[in-house]
Amino acid sequence: MNAQTFLLAHGEKIVLAMVAGSCGLVLWGTINDPTIRPKDNQQQIEAINAKIAAVFKKQSPPVMKEPRPYLDQLLGRVGESAPVTPTMAWLTNPPDKGQGDKVIDDDGPKSVYLYIYELLTPTVGIKDAIGSLKITVAPPESEAKGARRISSEADRKWTREEKGTVVNTGRLLGLQIEIKVGDNDWKPLVLPGASTEGVLPLSAIPSGEVTIPTPEPWQTHKVRARLIAAATALDIDKKIAERPRQTVLVHSGPASGGPMEDPAVLEKALAQISAKNGTFFKNLLRPSPGPLPAGTRLQTDEKLFLGAYSLDTPEATVQATDSVRFALLGFSTAQLPEDPQKTRDVGRFLLLRLFEQGGERKWMERPIEEKFGVGDQLGLKQVKIPNPFPPPQTIVQDLDTPFVVDKLVKDQERVLYWFIKPVARQGGGKGRDLFLDKKVVKTDIVELKNPNTGSVLVLTKLISVNPPSGREVLFYPHRAASLVEKDEFTKAPSDFRQWKLVPEAPKAFKPGTGPLDELHKAKKAEGALDLASYETDTDYYVFPDGRIAWWELVERNVKVHDPDGVMTPKAAPAPVAPAPEAAPEPVGPTGPGPRGKAGKQPDGPAVPPGMEQPGMPPMMPPGQQPPPR
Repeated sequence: MNAQTFLLAHGEKIVLAMVAGSCGLVLWGTINDPTIRPKDNQQQIEAINAKIAAVFKKQSPPVMKEPRPYLDQLLGRVGESAPVTPTMAWLTNPPDKGQGDKVIDDDGPKSVYLYIYELLTPTVGIKDAIGSLKITVAPPESEAKGARRISSEADRKWTREEKGTVVNTGRLLGLQIEIKVGDNDWKPLVLPGASTEGVLPLSAIPSGEVTIPTPEPWQTHKVRARLIAAATALDIDKKIAERPRQTVLVHSGPASGGPMEDPAVLEKALAQISAKNGTFFKNLLRPSPGPLPAGTRLQTDEKLFLGAYSLDTPEATVQATDSVRFALLGFSTAQLPEDPQKTRDVGRFLLLRLFEQGGERKWMERPIEEKFGVGDQLGLKQVKIPNPFPPPQTIVQDLDTPFVVDKLVKDQERVLYWFIKPVARQGGGKGRDLFLDKKVVKTDIVELKNPNTGSVLVLTKLISVNPPSGREVLFYPHRAASLVEKDEFTKAPSDFRQWKLVPEAPKAFKPGTGPLDELHKAKKAEGALDLASYETDTDYYVFPDGRIAWWELVERNVKVHDPDGVMTPKAAPAPVAPAPEAAPEPVGPTGPGPRGKAGKQPDGPAVPPGMEQPGMPPMMPPGQQPPPR
């Protein structure tokens, strides 16, 4: 057999054998390749698998979100009565027919058909404008509710046919505004268009801010307001002699959350009016003799009602300031004016004044340092200073205040900050407890008194405050970096404030109670995957700035909820080129004693302008407490 015949007969078999042999060689090489074998031994692999399994066991099962209340919304829309036209009146019920047509007392035909008028609280605000206050006030928002028998609209009318047409009304007439200064009593705030009692008709309520002079600088000012309304009201404190026609109940605040709740609210109203007791009954307002806004009058069968005052919120509270700012540098001694051979203790103060020209405001270029002792009026008269507005010139101005130095107190304790850190538990284990402590230093304070009003202002010596170290240490008041109070005061007098001697301390709560428990419920409603991280087994703390700190059980560390971003780093502003310095001018009046010395002008701030201190809320002058959160 020749080669050609052999290949024709056996060529395919030879090729197949070669391919099979090549595949076998590749497979054998792969099986014996040491580079693809695991580096860890079987025990290490099992340990890793066990760790992964433990992590999976800690995961909470998935929580499905609650379905949307489509059915409730459909029932609410179906429950709304359709408009009734005269041609269809004989086919349909009156639009307000429903719950409420029941007997209150059993000794006669005395049934009642109720309506509820919700008298909500207005919105008020107050801001400091350095020497003046900006007031905002607005009535509460309301919307039409169709044929609802519960409403908070500004002007609501209900009608029904019952032996003739019965008309019930509820309408707003105006509001009354009051202001409180310091610890004094509330007094009427007379805005433009208001009466001496601080009563504004609806037509005179301002649409924007109203500026008023500051009643008393360096004091806490609060504002509040309440609505004045008229309604054809049922006399709920008397027995119902017969079926009444005027049956509006005036409720303080919202009575119902929507049409779906209205029938239950009306049933509750009937039951509690019959019993003359209950929470709902106590929230019903009684008629008032006044005051009545100017230009308004009560209509037939109407009675006057006064709503609840607005809440005491941070937006309704401000620490008023004045154009002259001052701060305490420390204590020193000075010669007695009547006897230069003797000395007395005095306080060293920095004084700054704000100037305004054409709507633009500027502070003095540099503060003046002066000494004042007990009994001295804090301030200077007829001081020569550079004019902050062009053209460059020297002007003579007063840098006076209404305060007199009343006391100089040395070595007063000041709490720089409260801090919280995790500590080992007594029983041992991996869990930790949170420990609350405070950083206390000795400092000097000055008590200033306003002879005209009797109000007292406390100034604390300007010092440097360094935040504590430690990754898990939380502190209040929070600041991102060291604070040099003198530099901050000089750099931005309008924004500078000092915390009081003892800032408000964080509050402790038990596990399963308080804000953390509410946060846990909210996370559960959201279906959060990290729900277990919002639980703790030891006391936790809530800071006055809104932060919540607790010992977290999953990763076993301190967890912080910071809704207002107190600990979020603030972006640094762009650097501003310094303005050229003006030629120095003599300052301060001449004369004997500490008041006779020329005012010293210290150097400018060492901290770059614009450096913010995170977590420090708007505050008042040195020594005063910031408004609560």
